[in-house]
Amino acid sequence: MSVSVRTELLKDTLLAVEPALCPERAVLLTRSWRETEGQPVVIRRAMGFARILEGMNIYIRPGELIVGNQAITNLSRLSTGDGHIIANYQRAMQGGLRSVIEEARGY
Repeated sequence: MSVSVRTELLKDTLLAVEPALCPERAVLLTRSWRETEGQPVVIRRAMGFARILEGMNIYIRPGELIVGNQAITNLSRLSTGDGHIIANYQRAMQGGLRSVIEEARGY
């Protein structure tokens, strides 16, 4: 299966960025956790997620057809750890989902 030029450009853009934390997301989550101290963790996580959804800026990269992000710019590829993060992101991007599935089958 061939990959489109658009997809290659998106992949190259993502892989060229050094992973970093997004300060906007971290500030929102930290404020929420401080405000919900003493409540059950499940409530704190839910309230933190709600704060992020309500307060975080949104951006869409040129060429994206499916959008969504965990950081305010493509300069911050990692989040604060409150959502889903791929442990070996670069390897997953280079090998694709099939390579991740094959590696998991070995365990």
